[in-house]
Amino acid sequence: MNHRAESNVEWQASWEGSEIGGENPLPPPVGNHQDPGFLLDRIIDQASRLDGIVQDDIQQLSQLKNRLEEGRFHLAVVGQFKRGKSSILNALLGEEILPTSVVPLTAIPTFIAAGNQPSVRISFQDQRPPEECAVKSAQDISAVLSRFVTENENPQNRKGVEKAEVFYPAPLLREGVVLIDTPGIGSTFKHNTETTIQFLPQCDAAMFLVSADPPITEVELQFLKLVHTKIPHLFFLFNKVDYLNESEKQHALAFLRKVLAGQIGLPESTPVFPVSARRGFQARQSRDAGLWKDSGLETIESHLLQFLVREKHNVLRGSVLRKASEILAGILMRIQLTLRALRMPLEDLEKRLAVFKTELDKARHQRIITSDLLAGEQKRLLQVLESQARALRDKAVEHFTAICRPAVQEAGATIGEATLHDLLEDAIPVFFERELGVVSSEFSRRVDACLQPYQTRLEEIIESVKKTAANIFEIPYTPTSSSEWFKMERQPYWVTHKWDSTFSLIPIGWVERFLPARWVRSRVTKRISDQIHQLALNNVENLRWATLQNLNKTFRFFNTTLSERFENTIRVTEGAIQAALDQRRQQAGEIAQSVERLEEIRIELESLHTQIIHSIPLESR
Repeated sequence: MNHRAESNVEWQASWEGSEIGGENPLPPPVGNHQDPGFLLDRIIDQASRLDGIVQDDIQQLSQLKNRLEEGRFHLAVVGQFKRGKSSILNALLGEEILPTSVVPLTAIPTFIAAGNQPSVRISFQDQRPPEECAVKSAQDISAVLSRFVTENENPQNRKGVEKAEVFYPAPLLREGVVLIDTPGIGSTFKHNTETTIQFLPQCDAAMFLVSADPPITEVELQFLKLVHTKIPHLFFLFNKVDYLNESEKQHALAFLRKVLAGQIGLPESTPVFPVSARRGFQARQSRDAGLWKDSGLETIESHLLQFLVREKHNVLRGSVLRKASEILAGILMRIQLTLRALRMPLEDLEKRLAVFKTELDKARHQRIITSDLLAGEQKRLLQVLESQARALRDKAVEHFTAICRPAVQEAGATIGEATLHDLLEDAIPVFFERELGVVSSEFSRRVDACLQPYQTRLEEIIESVKKTAANIFEIPYTPTSSSEWFKMERQPYWVTHKWDSTFSLIPIGWVERFLPARWVRSRVTKRISDQIHQLALNNVENLRWATLQNLNKTFRFFNTTLSERFENTIRVTEGAIQAALDQRRQQAGEIAQSVERLEEIRIELESLHTQIIHSIPLESR
């Protein structure tokens, strides 16, 4: 047997006969007090004894337990358009599952998860049921995805697709990893970039892909700065190294590390993995272990799997336990309120409840005042948006006029649509991608800066309800903090190249019979100017309309969410006291038994709360 044959046999045996990543680290065995699943089960069991007053909390705890058991870890591939994201994923999966093209994909993330048999599920933004697509091969999967996630077959997502899910029996997916192919940033389709940005908080880790042509762009740097704030674990892949010689590769890698250190603040020792997606895919197809190693993908796969072994459990564990701790703290407070209400004299209880209701009225009044002030801020933001739109429209007209003016002066009346289209074909997306992005980002920052102090104030009002109840009824008070900040919702806008169909060539010979040459040039110039004004208006109006919708949606969500939290806090807090009062009035003879049972539950839940806190990984606290 020759060397290449031996290599192929070894490759096949190692790939098919082993579990990727080696031995999977297991959490402590069931029954161990540090096991989060066991802790959550005990909490749910004890909470279920509270006669349904914490049903919403039990549902949330059950969802947390399911999330922990499923162990789904979202690993996204992000980067600029045409860097090779889909090619990298195809290489890691071993099959050409994801469509690759010079044409951008739509703003639709594609999830690839483990499945016993290949299948595709397409979910929609409206109430339509998901479409289950029958497939038999990787080629079938790619064909189905092309129908829904490519700009050619689903321009600007006219089919209303929310997400695409691929289920495939690839070894890399067996460890509970869900690979995510995100829309490429920096294409002429701005909605792709916006969707990727919105999707980042759902990712546990990401592979950030750059390539040798060029190593990194300004668009990528700005995007990376944002990614770095939202995803704690990043891996950098430097694709297409097979187009460089060794000296060029080392120079490019050194430059990239320097940029990451200077512009992003990452250590110069930050790992950057040189890879060739093209060679990696060839290696998987031919089962060539040597070529797979040479492609660099063997190294990144090993690194990823080691990371998953080390971090996956801790990331999920920390997130779940922090949330469980917050829920449990709320349950304990309501138990303590109930116990205090059951133990104090009835007359004293009625007086304190009356005082508490008065304070609740004050809190509601403060919430209304805060909401009214925020509505005024929304109106001011609308004025800012209109001002920005006018300024951008004027800038666009000036920019495109400057491009067309020399050609008009030279060609005069012979200038036509085709010539103008050639002149502006590249200039239109370049200008609007840059300028619309700047305006959109600046406006989003304004909105975020506006929302944050109001969120802080409304959080304080919500927290004041619990603090007031604790003070009036003389029970311990444990403050909680919001786990996330509201941000500006950013929906897609798009760049248009559309020209007025009435614009056409003016035959100079015919016109010259009646008009002087300077008049002819003036007429053409005016018509071109009108066209440019309309082009600028179309694009700026796209931005203005999309941003207006985003603003309104963001403020509605902000008000609705915080109002619901406010009213829910009042409901469960006041409800616990009122339920105790009703029991005092109707079941006086059973109070002692109720107190004994609640005290027993309280002691058990407090012990579990302590164990929960101690079980949270230090890096997640």
